[in-house]
Amino acid sequence: MSKPSASDPPLIRSRRAAREAAFQALYAIFVGHQPEEQVLADLKASTRFHPDLWPFIENLVEAVRRDPEGHDERFSSFLAKGWPLAQIAIVDRIILRLAVEELWSHVDVPPKVTIIEYVNLANKYGSKDSQRFVHGVLGNVVAVSPKANWVEPETPNYEEIEPELTSGDDDEIEAPKPTAPWVLRPTAEPDAD
Repeated sequence: MSKPSASDPPLIRSRRAAREAAFQALYAIFVGHQPEEQVLADLKASTRFHPDLWPFIENLVEAVRRDPEGHDERFSSFLAKGWPLAQIAIVDRIILRLAVEELWSHVDVPPKVTIIEYVNLANKYGSKDSQRFVHGVLGNVVAVSPKANWVEPETPNYEEIEPELTSGDDDEIEAPKPTAPWVLRPTAEPDAD
């Protein structure tokens, strides 16, 4: 492995950015009908994730791509009466699928973190009502998930729960900005301070 040059962008070290990358990849797969292998190759070529985050991204993408209907079944019973799954925006559906995968398969992540992270994605990429919708559905889903009775360890090691893989001199790292043509843009720019 070659040493990064001074002009290389910094390594992306946050799971928040990894979740966003997984969302972007699944959007390309489900909406753009791109092959998973190509999407992940494009993502790797256009971003600099820390190597420890790639398994997290790949596991999320592969699990949701392999069984989208199974993920839908875990949340569809919590939809409002008369609101069929087919009417849910694809952005919201992908976000809910990812959250379900994380609630069922990633035992190291507290359920509260999972909910907050995916509600934030809904706010960034969904409609004006997506954030509230995703939060409401996940609030019910968590009660039937394996993490329904999740108890925080007495002395939690937050590095193990939600590692940011920091090297000590990095400031806040922005989410990935892949250059692939399938990248979905946020619905609104963040509010200026």
